[in-house]
Amino acid sequence: CVMDRTPCTLNAEQLAALRALGRHVVAQLELRWRTGEATRLLTVAEKSRRALLSVLEDEKRAGLDLRESEERFRQLAENINEVFWMTDPAKNAMLYISPAYEAIWGRSCQSLYQTPRTWLEAIHPDDRQRVLAAATDKQARGDYDEIYRIVRPDGALRWIRDRAYPIKNEAGNVIRIVGTAMDITGQREIEAQLMRMERMESVGRMAGGIAHDLNNILAPILMGAPILRMGLPPAQMEKTLVTIETSARRGADLVKQLLMFGRGIEGRRMAVRLKDLVQEMQGIIRETFTKNIAITTGIPGDIWPLTGDATQL
Repeated sequence: CVMDRTPCTLNAEQLAALRALGRHVVAQLELRWRTGEATRLLTVAEKSRRALLSVLEDEKRAGLDLRESEERFRQLAENINEVFWMTDPAKNAMLYISPAYEAIWGRSCQSLYQTPRTWLEAIHPDDRQRVLAAATDKQARGDYDEIYRIVRPDGALRWIRDRAYPIKNEAGNVIRIVGTAMDITGQREIEAQLMRMERMESVGRMAGGIAHDLNNILAPILMGAPILRMGLPPAQMEKTLVTIETSARRGADLVKQLLMFGRGIEGRRMAVRLKDLVQEMQGIIRETFTKNIAITTGIPGDIWPLTGDATQL
């Protein structure tokens, strides 16, 4: 019988040593009267015993090294501000999550171990589908790098930058997904402040072109009002009213867009035809810059639409 204080797996050398010991016992039972054979078997058994002890000692040292390595990893993972996480490729099990998760997400690590799906549920609804698609397609490829918002249990929003990398076995199969998630809320707030400053600077530059555009919008209104006083036929009066109404709506939209742009108000995300947007801005830009500057555009005919806020773009 060979016993150890910790579970271990016997390799070929250890098994050979145990077989040698077993042969020694059998030989002693069956051939105990043959002193010479017994002496030889004892010698073999002693050598096997020493070899077995040597292997076990090596495994003990390897186990100590592994535990020290795991301790260093734990100290690193638990004392950085970023969240370190590890999952299986199918995202069905959370294998490890560092304590920074509790500080950033406002949820316990234990709850994530029990229900890995809560990671996705914490993502802002507007970002959730995009992040899920990226996690499904990109994490195993190694090009997953997403920025999204999460909603803490207290309702507070946090901006997260999440990156992931695949761990493969010798056959090239992905066996683990590891990643880091960092709270970039402060960075986003600074960026937002800089963007507001740039917007106001842009509004100042565009003032001349916008003023010209407003004059063009107001002209049909100013000309249409006196015409209505002349008592026009119903058909012509209706046409004039439509022109005035259209111009007034254009003016209101322009002022609204200008205010939204200057204040940095997030508008509604929708499908935008970039070609139409560029052509619309081209008219304002032409009126903004001096006449000796030529404005030209080159827009591909098959350019794809995009999803975004037309005012922000």
